[in-house]
Amino acid sequence: MGGQTHEVTEEIRQAFSEAYPNEAVSGAGNTDTLLRRPLLKIMRHKAAQGGTPVYAYVFTHEVLVAGSFHGVEIPYVFAHAGNQELTKIVSSAWASFARDGVPSAEGLPVWEPFTTDREATMILDLPSYLAIGHDDTLLELLAQGYDYQ
Repeated sequence: MGGQTHEVTEEIRQAFSEAYPNEAVSGAGNTDTLLRRPLLKIMRHKAAQGGTPVYAYVFTHEVLVAGSFHGVEIPYVFAHAGNQELTKIVSSAWASFARDGVPSAEGLPVWEPFTTDREATMILDLPSYLAIGHDDTLLELLAQGYDYQ
């Protein structure tokens, strides 16, 4: 997101609704392509190496409509954010990941690793949910010609 905006066509609105069904379509113009595209590429590469599991997330709580920036979730990680329910989930997941190598928290679905066969991404919001390849179509529309492999 980081200050970037996109022209929103009806096709992009539809793809956004499918990628983020719990978010207002008015956020479609603020979809992150600046960081998300290269991170997907890196995650695919790391997952293909077959080493340590890769865990992916997109933080969407009150972000997609207003726009965002890299690191907007950090106040939730360190329990300095307004929404206590989401703060508890995010900070617990980070602590679990640091302790056990697997992010988990009460109130959070099982966080599957991102693999070459199943590109799992946790959508951190209220409610949080696990999505598989959720934004591929949307990102292709917003960043045509970008090599995701």
